[in-house]
Amino acid sequence: MSTEKVEKIEKYDLWRPVVRPERRDTLESLHQVVGVSWSQSLLESFGRSATITCEASSFEPFQRLSETEQEPAEIAAFVLERAQASGLLLVSRQLTRNLIDLRLGEEAQPVAQESPTLTPLESALVRDATTSLLGHLSQGYAASGLGELKVNVRGNQLQDLGVFDSEDYVIVFRYTVSGANIAGYIVVALSTTVANAVVAPSAPLKADTEHTRLRSQAAMLPVETEILLGSWTVPLQELIELRPGDTFPLPGADEGVLMTGGGRLLSLKVDFQPRLVKLWAQAQRRFKNHEKD
Repeated sequence: MSTEKVEKIEKYDLWRPVVRPERRDTLESLHQVVGVSWSQSLLESFGRSATITCEASSFEPFQRLSETEQEPAEIAAFVLERAQASGLLLVSRQLTRNLIDLRLGEEAQPVAQESPTLTPLESALVRDATTSLLGHLSQGYAASGLGELKVNVRGNQLQDLGVFDSEDYVIVFRYTVSGANIAGYIVVALSTTVANAVVAPSAPLKADTEHTRLRSQAAMLPVETEILLGSWTVPLQELIELRPGDTFPLPGADEGVLMTGGGRLLSLKVDFQPRLVKLWAQAQRRFKNHEKD
């Protein structure tokens, strides 16, 4: 008897919509950029360098998505009026719990098997975090010509939203979250009608999108900076004779230099105030306040 494994053959529905490869590639590039934006938002909001990555995309009936995502989650359904398309954002229970912990100033913890009902405060925190994710997603859609999204219903079970029929095909983008002890995932699903509104970019535009993604990632790298308020040359003997309490008159009382990597970045005007040093670039672009040592 043969023991060879028989490959599973997936049934192909004749009425299955067709999405051109270049349009699907454009949608994938768009959602990869959204993942970078979400990662940057986590860093800015919580000081945690977690990475949200668009790992996979698929083209499947909504019924299959519902069967896969049966666990309660934070879900928001929306419409893209310009693109005449519907969609939804799903945040897994694990990620929801982690975002609550971080917002409360605690360390992210694994979700218990029987997770308790959220308190009113926790529900508000989840709503705020989801709204932030939707905001970045909406910005990505608007920048790509699909228009801003408008949320029309929220819930915890896909089957209860009534956004798609079970036989409707949807384009699904799955995101994984890693780093800073944060776990969980995000799912974005769009109706296939969104493909009709997508304009496939030429090769240079696609390269620009990749360049923008790399620049966004590079912008998150930490850079050590220094503020130099004065520098001058003195004889070695004067350095040897220095004693505690000696004073140095600054060569320019209201001038300084912003240094990074040992090199000069900007010339600054300095305004000393109690506990603060306010800095302005020579072009009058204002910098954030810094604590004075």
